[in-house]
Amino acid sequence: AFFLPDLSWQYEWTIFAVVAVLSIFVLRRFFRKNPGVEDNLTLNKRGAQYIGRHFTLVEPILNGRGKIHVDDTQWSVDGPDMEEGETVRVTGTNGTLLVVEPKK
Repeated sequence: AFFLPDLSWQYEWTIFAVVAVLSIFVLRRFFRKNPGVEDNLTLNKRGAQYIGRHFTLVEPILNGRGKIHVDDTQWSVDGPDMEEGETVRVTGTNGTLLVVEPKK
């Protein structure tokens, strides 16, 4: 209505609908060719952010299972049998378990 004040509301809605549909096709094509950069690759994989870090066992690893203290949370770990208090390095994740090995 600003550019063409004498245009009826039916034409305004028709123009709006056509421009909206065209913009969807144009922008879809643009975003397929230019995918965005993923900022947070570990968003839904909380354990992945700990890979490479060292922690101390708060429970011994017996039969492959133990626990470490990370920040304010205890995580279950999977690794070779080790004593409580030993330092381990996180090497990966297995579901909600952190996979660890002795610190070298």
